[in-house]
Amino acid sequence: MGSLLSSNKLSQEDTQMALDKVKHIVSSTPVVVFSKTYCGYCNRVKQLFAQLKASYKAIELDQE
Repeated sequence: MGSLLSSNKLSQEDTQMALDKVKHIVSSTPVVVFSKTYCGYCNRVKQLFAQLKASYKAIELDQE
């Protein structure tokens, strides 16, 4: 999918597909963490949710 901040432009079709995917994920899961595996803040919040036994979905953007 690529970074939203990258200089590469997505086609309108690719943009729509990405938007549809995000809408589906967000509507089907109350808490979503869009993360990168090396992000310290992301890792900390995932640890916190695990400690709280909170239900969440992590999307690892560097593994998509």
